[in-house]
Amino acid sequence: MAYVLISLGSNLGNRKRNIHGAFIELQKHLPKLYQSPLIETKAVLPRGSDPSWNHPYLNMICYGDTDLTISEVWKIIRSAELICGRTPRQKNAPRQIDIDFLSYDQLIINDTQLDLILPHPEISNRAFILRLASWIAPQLTINKQSQTFIEQFRGYENKFPIWMGILNITPDSFSDGGNFQNLSAIKKQIKHLADHGSHFIDIGAESTRPGAATLNPENEWKRLEPALKAFQSISLDYDIFPGLSIDSYHAQVISNALPYGVQIINDVSGLSDESIVFDIVDTNIKYVLMHSLSIPADKKLILTESVDPIAYLDEWFSKKINRLIQLGLRHDQIIIDPGIGFGKGPKQSFEIISRIAELKELNCLLMVGHSRKSFLADVCGNDMNKRDIETVNISNKLIANGVDIVRIHNMQKHAEHPNWSLK
Repeated sequence: MAYVLISLGSNLGNRKRNIHGAFIELQKHLPKLYQSPLIETKAVLPRGSDPSWNHPYLNMICYGDTDLTISEVWKIIRSAELICGRTPRQKNAPRQIDIDFLSYDQLIINDTQLDLILPHPEISNRAFILRLASWIAPQLTINKQSQTFIEQFRGYENKFPIWMGILNITPDSFSDGGNFQNLSAIKKQIKHLADHGSHFIDIGAESTRPGAATLNPENEWKRLEPALKAFQSISLDYDIFPGLSIDSYHAQVISNALPYGVQIINDVSGLSDESIVFDIVDTNIKYVLMHSLSIPADKKLILTESVDPIAYLDEWFSKKINRLIQLGLRHDQIIIDPGIGFGKGPKQSFEIISRIAELKELNCLLMVGHSRKSFLADVCGNDMNKRDIETVNISNKLIANGVDIVRIHNMQKHAEHPNWSLK
């Protein structure tokens, strides 16, 4: 069994449909492939190119195991390009579909007869490849290099994250409680988050704000299931749609939700119930391990001021990561989240944000959810519009320091930022 890494791109016609069709074609022969989120990049054109060629690319990475040989995989890729409409064109001209064979295990191939070089010579020079590869295979190295994909990507100066849009279908969340209580409002927000560039939509049915009432699994599922059905229905109208994340710490709720295509479990309880991961062992579903001292959050229960919050988190995460691996998860399934506002005062939350790069040493995907939280009140009060502006400013700092996933309420405000590709 060998792993394959393949990239798909399109900058002509219906780009999403082209990539989706090519992925389906590849899966016919490589059934264990799974896909990254989509990322949009500018076309790279040499000087003097036809200006009409300047169309942005939509890109995706596929990764998975296969029993096929290198030549068999290469034949499948070339065949998929032809089936999906690729025609001979000038170099750098717009393409309906472009499929690159990036790597096959850690083998080094330069076969003139096959017209194939592996690993792909540009794999470490294309930031979007490293970004997407660090999502689906963060611990993977190419050609026995010392740096993993995630380490290589974090070395780039201009970084871009995976965006997670928030959908709280609660009556009492701290910033948007009650806004998405009926199905019409839920559907509208799902479309809004999708249209403004969310790579994932995180749906939560239980508020974890200070003083919130807890839900038992039965009532949480009763509230969550209609939203999942709406999500699934709306996704049919899109060629490729944001992935589904579930914000829950109840194992039964997660188990019920998995058939809806869950790709991320966002556990704000910090593994309070180990059975929550049992159903995702031997899958490609990712698990967010968030630090918290209590659920719901309690303003009176915070780390003492004498504690170094980063040193504390580093030790806490290390123990929990080891435990998750003992339970059967792979390291590349684990996303860590320091839990801004959960068991930390405003000063500690700001310190964690300013020192967030230190948590990269744990070599896991790193997520931060700072959006609109109460620690911002000292800066901008309780005005949610002002908090959205400050959230964008902090997002910029987090991304510059290597945070991989940014969890936010206002996707539109972030989509207006000139430095970030949100599609």
